[in-house]
Amino acid sequence: MITLLLLANAYALDCPEGVPPAALDASLDEAEEALLDLDEEAFRDDVNTFAGLLLPCAAEVTSLAQAARIHRTMAARRFAVGDEHGALSAARAARHLDPEADFGPLLPNDHDLSLAWNGAEPVRTRRVPESRSGSTSFDGVNGRERPVGVPTVFQVLDNAGLPTSTVYLGPNEPLPAYPAIPRRRNALLVCTGAGAVLGGVAYGLAWAERSAMLEAGADPDTAGSKLLGQRRAANALTVSSGFAFGAAAGCGAGALLVGER
Repeated sequence: MITLLLLANAYALDCPEGVPPAALDASLDEAEEALLDLDEEAFRDDVNTFAGLLLPCAAEVTSLAQAARIHRTMAARRFAVGDEHGALSAARAARHLDPEADFGPLLPNDHDLSLAWNGAEPVRTRRVPESRSGSTSFDGVNGRERPVGVPTVFQVLDNAGLPTSTVYLGPNEPLPAYPAIPRRRNALLVCTGAGAVLGGVAYGLAWAERSAMLEAGADPDTAGSKLLGQRRAANALTVSSGFAFGAAAGCGAGALLVGER
């Protein structure tokens, strides 16, 4: 059963119907009651059922409070199987979401997890790739900021904001596959925009230089060397704008190609 807890999240489940938040809370209630009753076997089975069968079929986005409660329960379970590092990591995740909560009455005040609660370090985040459609959520927070160094409840949401996938990820577990926009596509889009802007600026300066040259050429007193310099400047700016527009077109084409992968 411990194997189920550790590996269940690696596999997608066929969910005949979504599990509502109330059912998830009821499952957590059972696990907490088993922990309070010191029924280790029931606590193990309840947590494994929740993590392996119910949470992956969540019908709605997890709330912050529910995510914090999940992490607290997981912390207690990790500690029970001797994974102290994993337990402390889950406790950090819970405190990050709900600093006002604690482990009482689940654990005594002198328990290692209870003592570690107030000393938990802040949790930083890092941005993950953007979803092609819909969005992503971490611990009930819609967005692309994944907590670093702690477990998280990760959800992929459709355009209506409903989860199509829910998984409890360990601190070092990779994100499950989802239709994400590759990071290199964003870089190519930046290149496209920058090339277009630079090309436009260069072309505008070339046109202004050409206009100044024509105006100066209408004056018979204008030195030929000045006109030659203006023509060279206009030509150089025109060539530069062409290179910039070419780079923008190339990057734009690359972005389109990458976007289809």
